[in-house]
Amino acid sequence: MKAFKYHQPTEILFGVGRLVEVGEAAARLGHRCLLVTEPEFPSLAPLLQTVQGALKAKGIPFAHFNGVVSNPTTDVISAGARLAREFRADVVLGLGGGSSMDTAKAIAVEATHEGTCWDYLFFRDTQPTDKTLPVIAVTTTSGTGSQVTQVAVVTNPREKNKSALYHERLYPKVSIVDPRLMISVPKHVTAATGFDVLAHAFESYINPNGSPYTDLMALEALRIVAAHLPRAVAAGDELNARTRMAWGDTLAGLCIANAGVTLPHGIGMAMGGLYPHVAHGQALASIYPAIIRYSWEAAPEKFAVAARIFDRSLAGLDDAAAAEKLAGVIEVFLKSIGLRIGLDDLKIPEAELPALARQSLVLPDYKNHPRVADQDEIHDILLKSYKSGS
Repeated sequence: MKAFKYHQPTEILFGVGRLVEVGEAAARLGHRCLLVTEPEFPSLAPLLQTVQGALKAKGIPFAHFNGVVSNPTTDVISAGARLAREFRADVVLGLGGGSSMDTAKAIAVEATHEGTCWDYLFFRDTQPTDKTLPVIAVTTTSGTGSQVTQVAVVTNPREKNKSALYHERLYPKVSIVDPRLMISVPKHVTAATGFDVLAHAFESYINPNGSPYTDLMALEALRIVAAHLPRAVAAGDELNARTRMAWGDTLAGLCIANAGVTLPHGIGMAMGGLYPHVAHGQALASIYPAIIRYSWEAAPEKFAVAARIFDRSLAGLDDAAAAEKLAGVIEVFLKSIGLRIGLDDLKIPEAELPALARQSLVLPDYKNHPRVADQDEIHDILLKSYKSGS
């Protein structure tokens, strides 16, 4: 049996109705709270009222930073960090999807360290210290897993580069996963974030840094996505589907925190840096079938396991035959959730694919893929992903 290490310091409060415990969590961790969210919109308003009421009930003063954007930028994080310092916040509460939680983590670093969060990326010599503010993560989507990871993804618009802070001190101290918060999430967001769950689980499963522990969780997350994501997209107010997807998201987040991701995420991150309008789940969906076709022969046993989860009729096939069918199976699944798209649909100019391929090699994720791609091979994958169905 493979030797492994598994680490997860986040206290996870999972279940319907757990949002009301946010005030108690904040009181345990600090005295002055910075609440981090997107600008207020109708479905966010009642959640904000609940959170603010819970903080007030525990006597926790708070300031509200509502400048979060999709693919959070260094400028946004600096603005939040300034408010945290001015308010003298000693705990940061991120409420929302991955962008809000990642912004909260990055603010927790920048508010207490010299320079900006960009100075503390995973490959820098200087890393976050114990001055980093404690973070509470309250997730409102089922997709990014940020509520249980040590990662904060950040975009530098001047460099057109998307990268990440990665450090144990970025693990949220407390994570609240309340499936009721996901009921109002629109169909297209449910589909995109849900596909991210699939990607996190699958890439952890095929990653050489995986373990028997992460494999166990990854396969369960894949089974949950296969069984419940189409229903969550079609009937967003069905609490059972939302609860199962919230659990799948949490499992997949626990996986990537310990095993990591592979080639698709390297390309997806590059895409987000160059084209901030592209949602992360959309980026992954656009390239996954071509990447599977490129990769399956390097790990047929594991690709076959995934294929059989999404198509039970493949149970009688040998591993090679089942693995070869995985790309087509995923295409069918993407169509079922309205996410069978190509790079053309995402308004990515075909003439810029060489630059995107080059940028896809900046992060080290591609090195952990079963078949390690070079720039020309990534360019070929992008060409094959340009038109949906090609």
